[in-house]
Amino acid sequence: MTSNMKEKVVSLNVFLFGVILCSLLVGMLLYKPLHVVHHHEHLLAMLLPCLACVDICVWYYINGGAPVSVFGLSGSCAILVLAFISLYLIPVMFGAPLTTSVNDTSCLSLVLVVCCVLPLVCVLGTNSDSWMRVVILNRVESEAELSVLWCGLGGLLGAWIGAATIPLDWDRPWQVWPVSCVVGSLLGYMGSLLFTAVYIYRSSDTDFYYTSKNVKIY
Repeated sequence: MTSNMKEKVVSLNVFLFGVILCSLLVGMLLYKPLHVVHHHEHLLAMLLPCLACVDICVWYYINGGAPVSVFGLSGSCAILVLAFISLYLIPVMFGAPLTTSVNDTSCLSLVLVVCCVLPLVCVLGTNSDSWMRVVILNRVESEAELSVLWCGLGGLLGAWIGAATIPLDWDRPWQVWPVSCVVGSLLGYMGSLLFTAVYIYRSSDTDFYYTSKNVKIY
């Protein structure tokens, strides 16, 4: 693990956490907490483009600013579109409304794409071997791969935990689809950003390193 890359990834995680937190606080100032629940689309319309732009720009810088080909750009867009469609259909398969809440389900899908898939695309690109190694085999070769993998898993886990609260008979406004899932995904992503940053920061070159043999992390 190079100290330079280690510091960059830790700083990026803390910075992304700050971006999300500031956006949420601004939303709370613009809307009352209860209004945020009923108008979460407005908050997400402010948060997601900002977070996506920061992700793309900062990961591009960390990766050394390598030029991106037209093929690579089109392939990345195709991955994001397929991820959006998949993350839209998966909740539907588990009982989410198919046609009556298209905007709401699309909001959740966009949150998951920006938090969980976009960072992976920025780091792994369109290399199918890298996707197989990191996402399927759970093996990483760099601090960047570790960060995007764990943060993506945190966002998905948060959305799943949020969905578990919907059937409960609490009759709360935030139990309306997909508010609890969106909140859970953002909280899971933010928590993973901090956890991964601390984990990488506290790890030394000797007790946490990557080799060409693809060290398995879990």
